[in-house]
Amino acid sequence: MVFTTITKGRSGRLLADSNWRRQTCWPAVEAAYHFGDDGELQLVPHYPPHSMRHTCASWLVQKGVSLYEVQHLLGHESFQTTQRYAHLQPDAHKAVLGAWERMETPLTIVA
Repeated sequence: MVFTTITKGRSGRLLADSNWRRQTCWPAVEAAYHFGDDGELQLVPHYPPHSMRHTCASWLVQKGVSLYEVQHLLGHESFQTTQRYAHLQPDAHKAVLGAWERMETPLTIVA
């Protein structure tokens, strides 16, 4: 359990996703503001928590964070779950080729 109820006399019980969104997530989002490009305060848009989690993982992979690290951050038991972000890795093959180039024995491609 990640989220539990905090109601007096009922604390520690499983908090269903629908209740958590209604009681915790959306009130927090409605009270949150950010500075827009014009420097003005703006309300934070309502995005579902799962969409924000997926977007965060996508951005991390795009910035070069390894899939292994993203897997552990998101708590995925199976690496196959995290592999859905593999297509977002920028120049992943260049990193492999660069590693081979730094080795004492160069990589040779046989045609």
